[in-house]
Amino acid sequence: MRPGQNPKFAYLLIGLLMLLVFGTNGLMLVMTPDDIWWTPESMALSVDDVSDRVTVLINGQNLNELLEDGKILSVASDRTVELSKADVGFRFNNWDRIKASWLGRASFDSAAVMMALLFIIYGLITSTSAKKDSASEAGT
Repeated sequence: MRPGQNPKFAYLLIGLLMLLVFGTNGLMLVMTPDDIWWTPESMALSVDDVSDRVTVLINGQNLNELLEDGKILSVASDRTVELSKADVGFRFNNWDRIKASWLGRASFDSAAVMMALLFIIYGLITSTSAKKDSASEAGT
């Protein structure tokens, strides 16, 4: 080994780099805004599109059937309009699905941060012991 090279500092450097990369990933997961998980209004789903996920009941009657029969009315200040299926849209909060997809990534990031901390601790311990060894060798 050449003078001035200490491979024990490599553990410290690797640990710091891992902490930077995976810690940043973890912070990005935690600090995402809460309001971005809703289906955009322009992409609202129709009554037919959501029939496999949700059933809306109004006074015990299915919304889909009420719309088909023309029994739902919208009252404006000057007129009353019969609503159709095209007038009704659904927006969903997809946070539960996003959170489930992030579980593996968050687990990996947290394990990598723990590994980085272990590298840093090992690097600090070995680098300080290396300095003590070189100081004792220089004194003798």
